[in-house]
Amino acid sequence: CHQFGSSGGWPALSAYTLKREAIGGGVLVVTGTHFLDRMLHSWGMPDEVELLDDSLGGPEAHCEGRVRYSSGPFAPLEGLVRYSKCVSLPAGLVLETERGTVMLRDGFDDQIVLIPRERPDLSLQITAKPDGMFAPELSPGQRMLRDFVEACREDRAPEVDGAQGLASMQLLRRFYENRTLITDDWTATGAAA
Repeated sequence: CHQFGSSGGWPALSAYTLKREAIGGGVLVVTGTHFLDRMLHSWGMPDEVELLDDSLGGPEAHCEGRVRYSSGPFAPLEGLVRYSKCVSLPAGLVLETERGTVMLRDGFDDQIVLIPRERPDLSLQITAKPDGMFAPELSPGQRMLRDFVEACREDRAPEVDGAQGLASMQLLRRFYENRTLITDDWTATGAAA
């Protein structure tokens, strides 16, 4: 499960976030795409996707997506993504494996927590050192732009190419094509990450 939610978000300089045609969607496009890009890089394109959201023709403020990998090297694998522009949700990824649980919080100062399945009372926490060993000098967006400029100057392929951008857009389209209106208050069930 990966989730992120904020109550209110950042102030916008225009009303673009209120117009679906201006941004192509809602919280899934604005917030979720950052993790979905990493998901595609790590596990590839899922075989099945579905989306529950609160859109009634405009951009969605809350969404919950499900992905399934039924073929390929990671099958069987199922996942959940949950995003909100109105409800605070702890940001991070929780991976349930045969041997235990791994929790990765989003952010440079956060911890990686490992909980063995045979010893749920035990947890191993890995924290970034003050010297910034785990924290990059640039944000991912800044790093991507710097790499693109350097790739143009050096006449080489960039780390993130057009094919990866196209895959991300195809995944978003598949989510929106397989959408259903949220009928229950999933925010009341609590945070998963």
